[in-house]
Amino acid sequence: MTWWFLMRASGAVMRQHPWTALRLIATSLVGILVIVMSASWVLAQLRQVDQEASTIRVEMFLLPELADSVAMSTMKVVRAHPGITAARLVRESEAWDEFSSSVGPMDDLRPVVHLPQRIRIWVQAELMRADSLAMLASDLRTTHSMVATDVVWPREYVQALDARRTDLVLLGSIAVGSIIILSLLSWIGTNRTFLASATESIKASTTLGSSRLAAVLPTMFVMALTTIVGSALAYGCFVGLQQYGGLAWMMQVHHAEALQWCAVLCAANVLLVVWQSVRTAGRIAKVRRPR
Repeated sequence: MTWWFLMRASGAVMRQHPWTALRLIATSLVGILVIVMSASWVLAQLRQVDQEASTIRVEMFLLPELADSVAMSTMKVVRAHPGITAARLVRESEAWDEFSSSVGPMDDLRPVVHLPQRIRIWVQAELMRADSLAMLASDLRTTHSMVATDVVWPREYVQALDARRTDLVLLGSIAVGSIIILSLLSWIGTNRTFLASATESIKASTTLGSSRLAAVLPTMFVMALTTIVGSALAYGCFVGLQQYGGLAWMMQVHHAEALQWCAVLCAANVLLVVWQSVRTAGRIAKVRRPR
């Protein structure tokens, strides 16, 4: 079958079933857009949790009588520890400034209260979990037991973030999976309706001697084209909502990620179209096969 004949035949199929073709576009558009939006929301919430976790700092408190040179050398050793991205020595004067900025001026307490030096530690993002931070803190306590009094980190806050992350992954997977299944069922039903409306054309082509593939190819081409158009419109709607919808969480998702999801869903829908078209052509050929 030449491209010229395929375009003519596909155009004829489109003219015969314009509203069904529009339904294919709408089904593809709505299904892909809802899937991408729901997956984007889950991803945005997970990235928000990671951003909140990135503000967490581990504090290693040093002995009060520790010399400044020993504190500096300890900080360098801590900085080289696996999983630690940065470390900084917080001296007593800076600790008092931070304390005053949090609770208000406390100058009358400075002569009688001693705030120990500490090493403030930044940890890699993949270690921002309660179990990983607990292991890191235990390792630092053991390694620097001669110079450190304690290693602390906001355990309850990290555990709350872990629980929130787990809930998002579990519930988000269930929600997105359910939406994908419903969209697939919708695509299957719409494709079946279009193929049923084009059954007479496929039968006529087989009667004229066309092969099974050649008979169904124009219909399959129209279905694949409408699927691609619907996917492109879904991506355009996503970008428009991201730019002008005023939804802050959508800014957490990059255009390339949304485009990749739309392309994968479009490819899956096109494969579904090919599979259903070939099966329909096979059934028609079996029915018309002479005994």
